[in-house]
Amino acid sequence: MMKGSIINIACQFLKLGLQFLYFTIAAKLLGADKFGLWASISALCNILSPLIIMGIGPCIIKVHASDRNYSLFRSYYYLGAILLFIGSLILTPVASLLYNTDYQTVLFVLLAELFVFRQVELLSQMYLAKGNKFAFSLFPVAFIIFKLSVVFVADYYKFSTDFIYMNFIASLVFIIPVMLWEELRSIKGMMKIQFLSAIKMMREAIYFSLATTAKTVYTDSDKVILGTVNNLRDVANYNIAYKLISLVFVPVSAVLSIQAPTLYHLGSLENKSELKRKIAQLIVICVSMSVFIGLGIVLFLPIIIRFFGHEYADAKSMVYLLLPAPIIMSIHYVFADGITAMGFQKLRAYMSIITAIVNAVLGLIFIPIYGVAGAVGVTLFSESLLLILFSSVYRSKLKKKNDEY
Repeated sequence: MMKGSIINIACQFLKLGLQFLYFTIAAKLLGADKFGLWASISALCNILSPLIIMGIGPCIIKVHASDRNYSLFRSYYYLGAILLFIGSLILTPVASLLYNTDYQTVLFVLLAELFVFRQVELLSQMYLAKGNKFAFSLFPVAFIIFKLSVVFVADYYKFSTDFIYMNFIASLVFIIPVMLWEELRSIKGMMKIQFLSAIKMMREAIYFSLATTAKTVYTDSDKVILGTVNNLRDVANYNIAYKLISLVFVPVSAVLSIQAPTLYHLGSLENKSELKRKIAQLIVICVSMSVFIGLGIVLFLPIIIRFFGHEYADAKSMVYLLLPAPIIMSIHYVFADGITAMGFQKLRAYMSIITAIVNAVLGLIFIPIYGVAGAVGVTLFSESLLLILFSSVYRSKLKKKNDEY
């Protein structure tokens, strides 16, 4: 295992641990109903943000993994920030009507979870594209530590008891100095703003955007549907269960993020034997880590649930139902990255879109009838469908490439 992967896994676990602390505070300060509202709007942000930002981040990693041309980074960043800000303003009245709540609450959530949080993600991906794996790993951790500090101080000194407002202020105070710092570095490096050149990259980026949007549809649409057709308390419990389950996928995500440039390089070679070996190795590693972490969650689940309070007791049974999902994901994500590495990102996007449509349709049918049970069933079906599609296409394209070689 590469040193960068180990550091990234450690940072991912630290980030998840801090996020759980943050979510625990949010759950206690907001109460189940308002926490469910915050979780559902955040899920909406997850679904729409890849479309709004047009897949800039992942595309930068792929495009610059080989040519190391960083002259357009300033343009990429500003283009992403502008799109996120406009998207936040447009979504505010839509989400306010969807959840029947006031504009101010929705705007505060969207600016924090869409405008700021996605900028943090975008900057992290740019650091990785530049080869700075340390900054890629630590920057999101610094963001959550800062937000935790602000919320702790504000609550302790009774500056405010409104968590949504505190989260909004902390997010803005963090990102504004970072934006100024990046601007000074860009000016010093004589990086000119070239929006037209950056926009040309969107042709390739759109496929990353579609694939990521499709992924978030089948991972987050259930929370949005639950929030609009069911009570927000169920959304709160389901969101906590999903966050706990996401722990299982943390090491997988970390390894695949760090290994992405290597996979793109191996996929560009005529002989795909090294890519095949790498994919097989990653599947063994990722599944092993998922099973190990999953067993740990089952062991400590009663203790973890107690931290959130009695309002969230139903999350326990939801965790047990969702446990197979991250193990299935551990396999199909590796196959999907193998498909992208061989240059078939468009095909990957199409399969993800098909699955997302199936997921959304099934969710609209079964979630209003069966509630959380329907959401879990649709999630497991969608993950299994992706595994079948990605594994089949990966093997087919690999065989074809090897035959051509």
